[in-house]
Formats: sequence, structure tokens, C-alpha cells
Amino acid sequence: MTTDLEYELTEEHYAIAERNGINRRNAYQRFYSYGWSVERTISTPATGKGTKPGSKADEFMKLAESNGIPYKTYYSRVRYLGWSKERAANTPVILKGRGKG
Repeated sequence: MTTDLEYELTEEHYAIAERNGINRRNAYQRFYSYGWSVERTISTPATGKGTKPGSKADEFMKLAESNGIPYKTYYSRVRYLGWSKERAANTPVILKGRGKG
């Protein structure tokens, strides 16, 4: 299959990674930026920081989605604005400049 002596990711590697729930960008970054082996790159599950299925963070992301709050908005509120996950998931999005005639 693969060896640690491989110096680039092939389309086959990317396909295997996709089947394992790892998107192309993540695989690229793992291999070329972080120096992971091919095997580790394409087989280690992508879980995202604090977003493991069933985790509290995952519940808040699902709540935000059900409240019509896009993931990027939720993430920005928590990461950059310092909001609590609960506040970020429950505060409606205010659309500026829309609906005015």
C-alpha cells in the first residue's frame, strides 16, 4: 500500500482520505505542512477541535444550525468575539442592509 518513503500524495491517497472522512485540504496540510507520513495522513480521522460527535461543542453547533445560524458565524462569534457557545448558538443573525427599499 503506502510507505514512509513516498514524497507526494497521489490521487489514490486523496481518494482513500476522502473515504476516511478527511477532505483534500486537510490531507494536503497534514502531509506537506505538518510532515505526517502518508499512512497517518490518510487514516487518522478528522475530528476538529472540540467537535467530536456527541460532544458539547457538537451539540451547540447543531443548535446554531437549527436556529438558522451559519457555522462560520457561530465559529467567529466563539473564536474571535469570545462569546460563549450557548450565546453564539442562540443569538439570531442580524442581516444589515437587507430588506430596505
